[in-house]
Formats: sequence, structure tokens, C-alpha cells
Amino acid sequence: MVKKRDMPVAGELAVAHVEKIYPHSVTVKLDEYDQEAFIHISEIASGWVKDIKKYVKENQSVVIKIISIDENKLNASIKRVSREQEKDKIKEFRMDMRAEKLLELAGKALNKNLEQSYKEAGFTLQEKFGSLFKGFKTSIDNEKLLIERGVPEKWVKLISEIAKKNIGQKEIVFKKFINLKCYKEDGLNDIKRLLKIVEDSGITVSYISAPVYMMEFKGKPKSGDKEFHSKLNAAEKLADEMEIEWKENGKSM
Repeated sequence: MVKKRDMPVAGELAVAHVEKIYPHSVTVKLDEYDQEAFIHISEIASGWVKDIKKYVKENQSVVIKIISIDENKLNASIKRVSREQEKDKIKEFRMDMRAEKLLELAGKALNKNLEQSYKEAGFTLQEKFGSLFKGFKTSIDNEKLLIERGVPEKWVKLISEIAKKNIGQKEIVFKKFINLKCYKEDGLNDIKRLLKIVEDSGITVSYISAPVYMMEFKGKPKSGDKEFHSKLNAAEKLADEMEIEWKENGKSM
């Protein structure tokens, strides 16, 4: 189960399980903290709640909002959590559960149990990056930042390696259709030379039908499109220098 250090703060959303139901209140156990919270009947749902058991069941998983902390006693609410907040929190919690498995994997490589892994790296990732999952994701492209924020270097290398294998962005294929024409005597060979250069840049070229060629490039969702267009712009500039007409025909993906 995902762990967090210390206590939640007022206003924080948390995943919890209903422990006990009383006539006018409910106690819940927070999944991420070793803490319990009290929910008054007035904070169960909007409107008048006559029978709490019609709204919550024992062992039911709920997303709560911490509304106050009195001498280490947590007071929480269910009704103050919107549907959108509930959805986002559950998604975040599930991603952190996934990241915890990866932390455990990294710990095993260093002969550390899960508790030791949290103390040496996990809690720092949570506190410096907002969540365990975000810390792992950051490590994919920025190991240096983890080190700067206090994660031990021996952990950073393992975390980054594991993150790249398990949560790195999947590549997608970008496509664009280009019309190529050259009216010079040796124009066909010039087009072939241009296409060879385009392919050498990492773009796959397929002949569709004169004068249409399909250009394909595999890359990450965020950076791939920019990289693909940069390569196409360079190819178009070269085509102009070679007196080859380069024109997008409107079909693209």
C-alpha cells in the first residue's frame, strides 16, 4: 500500500476505507497514512442524511477531504469532494501504487525492503515531486534533477532505468503525404536522391502513386511531432535547392 510520511494537511484529498459506522458519524482509515479520520454525518453527503448506512458501507473505499486537524485528530468530509476530484485522486493513487511496485523493485536491487526504500528514496520523491509516480516519471528525462533534490545517486540510476522500461512514453507513428515533382531531365533520379537523404534522417518513405509519397516517423507523443516537422522542413528546404517541387497534399496523421 502506498505510504506517505507524517500527516496530511488541511485541504488535502486522501483515499480511505470506512472502518466503523455510527449513528451520527463515520471513522475511516487513510490508505496512504497511518492515520484515522472522523467524518460527521453532516459531511457525508449534500442534503439531509437520515441513515448513514444508505451512503457508506464498512470497508468501502472513499475519497475524503481533510477539513481540519485538532490535536492530531483529523476531521474529514466526503461531500466536499467533487466527482472530478474523486476521479483524479483515484487515478493518482493507482499510479502511485504502480510506482510503489517499481520502488520495491529498485529496493530489491539494493537489498532494501519496502520500508527502507521509502526512507532512503520514496518519501523524498513524494515530497519533492508531488507524488511517487511523478518522481519516477521525471527520472526518465532528468536524472540530474532528482539528485539535486536529494535523492541518493545510487537510487537515481536504478529508478531512471526502471522507469524507462515501465512507464516511458510509448512511441506513436506520425504520417504525412507529400507530392514530389521535378521537371528537370534527370528529375526522377534527383527525387530518388532526395528520398534517400530523407530516409537517412530517420523518416520512412513509401511510394503511393505518382507523385504521392507517404512520410512516416516514429516518436514520442509530445516531442515526436515537433521532431518530425523539423525533419520535413529540412527536407523541403533541400528539395527547393534541388529544384524539386515539394507540396503537402492535405492527407496527414
